[in-house]
Amino acid sequence: MALKNQINPHFLFNSLNSLNSLVRGNKPATTFVNNLSFMYRYILQSASQDMVTLSEELKFLDSYIYLITTRYRNRFSIDIEIKESMMQEKIPALALQLLVENAVKHNEISQINPLNVKIYTEMHNIIVENVLRPRTTFVESTGHGLANLDKRYVMLKKKHIVLSNSNNIFKVKLPLD
Repeated sequence: MALKNQINPHFLFNSLNSLNSLVRGNKPATTFVNNLSFMYRYILQSASQDMVTLSEELKFLDSYIYLITTRYRNRFSIDIEIKESMMQEKIPALALQLLVENAVKHNEISQINPLNVKIYTEMHNIIVENVLRPRTTFVESTGHGLANLDKRYVMLKKKHIVLSNSNNIFKVKLPLD
């Protein structure tokens, strides 16, 4: 099993390196592959740690944002305003990415209705919010993403995440203390 787990990432990274050599003159494609590679490496490394600093999580989120903006261009934007004093706070690995992915997955993203996600600090919490515009097309989903994040929070921080939908603004509050 250990050998199998080692071979799978090795195969993927070799494939990404091969893809990178194929698109070598295409700067956007090379940057995309490099960000994808960084994300996969982070996911593998964070699997062995339950919590990461907010600074590490935001660096990972930058790579994810690059992939999303490559796909949606000016139909997706994100505003991040995190106080510098909170950058060493710990959160469950991949928490912010999951919340941004959740917004992308469940909301319409179009020229008429671009998606803007906001991530900011409020008191001793991280808030992730967006205007709620449910997709009109079918989205395959298990519906467990937010519930699983809440379970991880309870297990690791002994606190629940807080969900709210008020005035068509969907918010998720992640406690930092």
